[in-house]
This record gives sequence, C-alpha cells and structure tokens, in this order.
Amino acid sequence: MSDQDPEQMTTHIPNLIIDGFDFSKAFVTAQAVTATPMAGAQITKRFHKAARLISTLSTLLADHPNAPTPAIAEAGVWRGFSAHIMAQYLVTKIPGWQGHGMHLIDSFAGLRQPQAEDIITDKDGQQHVTKPRHNFQSSVGDVKSAFTDFPNVTIHAGWIPEVFDSLPDLHWLFVHIDTDHYQPVRDSLNYFMPEMQHGSAVLNDDYGSTLFPGAKKAWDEVCLAHGLTFDVFDTGQALLRRNS
Repeated sequence: MSDQDPEQMTTHIPNLIIDGFDFSKAFVTAQAVTATPMAGAQITKRFHKAARLISTLSTLLADHPNAPTPAIAEAGVWRGFSAHIMAQYLVTKIPGWQGHGMHLIDSFAGLRQPQAEDIITDKDGQQHVTKPRHNFQSSVGDVKSAFTDFPNVTIHAGWIPEVFDSLPDLHWLFVHIDTDHYQPVRDSLNYFMPEMQHGSAVLNDDYGSTLFPGAKKAWDEVCLAHGLTFDVFDTGQALLRRNS
C-alpha cells in the first residue's frame, strides 16, 4: 500500500459528485487500492485530471445509452490508478459489469527510451529528459491484484506499438493515452483513431505537460496530418472527438 494517509489526502480534495457518482470517494479508494504514490500539489493535479477523465466517460455513455458494453482502452497504466476510477464509475452505470471491454496496456518496465522530441532544454540551455527509464515501473501482478473486483479487465503487457497486436478487433468508445513520451503517444493515436466508433473520444493526459514535451509534439503532428481538431482543457489534457 502507499504511504499516503487517506485522511491527509482528503484535505487536498473537494467533495465532487459526477453524474451521481461519488468521485472523491473513488479517487481515494483508487489511490489506496493501487498504492499509487502522490502527495501535496500532485494530489490536486491528479484529482482534476481524473475528474475530467470521468466527466468525459460520463458524456460518452450518455451519448450511447443503448450501446453494448463499451470498449475502453488505456495506454500507459502504471499501477492502474486512473483505470480503477473508471472501473468504479462503470460498475455504477452498467449492471453486472465486471470489467468486460476494458483493456489496459503497459510495458510494465517503465518508460521506453526517449527520442529527440522528448528532450527538454532548461533556462540554462541544458538538455535533459525529466524521467529516467526506470520510473513508472510496475507489474502485471500488482495491477491484477488491484482489479480483483473487476476480473474481466484485460491486461496487455508489452511495448507500444508491438503490444497492439494482442488487442482484439473492436470499435473503441474511449481511449485514454497516458504514455508521456513522443513515440508511444504518436503510435497510440495512429493505431486507435481508425478503430474508433462514431461519437467516441481519445484523451491525451500529457498534452500540456512541460515535463513531457514529446506528448504534445506527437499529438499535434498526427492531428495535423489527418486534419483532426481537438480541445485542450485547463488541466493540460487534450480531447479528440471522433464524429465521422
């Protein structure tokens, strides 16, 4: 478990209900179950990003009231924190849902080697990459143990884009990209966009991140190449809706 005290965490977050769903409670639960480390200002930042995630998912479900079990993917899972909040939400909206249709994708070996697009030049002219490769490591076992209440969630372990070969042929309703670096953001968006159903959406968690500039560069390049428009939120996330 994380060393974050749940009572301390609740002092950093407001009470928030989204579509009748106790988001604040789910946020604390997901952090505890997945043992995702966070503290201080990071809690507030993650809270607002996760709230945008659930608000987006809520809108998509409302737009498809008679659709079968939605196909949802997350690329970049780490310990499963954001995916667990999504799962908690989905089980309140889909009777009997136990994870079917949710696919979690991660290398479980940290970040892949960065490319030139991921390099940051600081105010002193020094170039560096924010996170070394070993950061964001977890294990399939850790994530599975966090999702025991959702046994039908499918976990795909491997590097992007090779791991996409293990995904089923689905028309995706929602894809959450949280892969930090240029190459996996680019390859994820290129893979999923042709497979998205009408009225679906892709959310890029790192679009506005100054720590991971490659995430924005990749997103902008793919969207420009395909004439795709998108929204950018004050949380730094970018949302692309597929309406054709």
